Amino acid sequence: MNVINMEEYLYPIFIVNNHKIDRFVGSSFFINRKGDFITCKHLKDDLKQGEYLALYDFINKKACPVENILHHPQKDFCVGKVHINSYKILTFYEGQINLGMDIRTVGFTYCGNPSGVPRIEPRLLKGYIVRYSSIPDKEWANSTCELSFPAYKGFCGSPVLTINDELIGMIYGSNISKYSEHTIIESTENGKTKIEKQFSIIDFALIHTPEDIKLFLNDLDKN
Repeated sequence: MNVINMEEYLYPIFIVNNHKIDRFVGSSFFINRKGDFITCKHLKDDLKQGEYLALYDFINKKACPVENILHHPQKDFCVGKVHINSYKILTFYEGQINLGMDIRTVGFTYCGNPSGVPRIEPRLLKGYIVRYSSIPDKEWANSTCELSFPAYKGFCGSPVLTINDELIGMIYGSNISKYSEHTIIESTENGKTKIEKQFSIIDFALIHTPEDIKLFLNDLDKN
């Protein structure tokens, strides 16, 4: 996966207000030649009255309004349609998901609003799969697949690829684990004991797997 050629398959999603790009919310990518793309359902939660979502076309340098959004009734997944003439479609990974598999993704991070338009920059993340279970930790997913890096804000909806550039998932959220780092015990002058525990937080990105994505598409009659 080449960061320089990301505009061929990865599209940032913005909220448009009064015909102007107002806020960046996440990422998306196309899944067929009919103009259908997929992303996370929760990205629309910030929409206000009169606003709409738009994908940004890097090649033609314009925001393209999203049409006909279909939301999965239970899962954090949706399909939308947009008119963009040229785009790349990723091939689904068909093999078994194993711990330690090398993966990579590109997403966007918000870098301020210096000229009245949100500025974003692409970021490449590389890692591996650290946990997989057919039992979901989250009710809005169908399984649990964790990555070795966090789901930074702006990465939801980004495709995750194998070393052969096959689609192995779509980032939709995080699993946060907390564990005790060490305990501090102090005695005060009045004989009371004060116990303070310090914790470390580990953030693992969560993805919808190829099997889950195909199931969601089938639920929405998009296969």
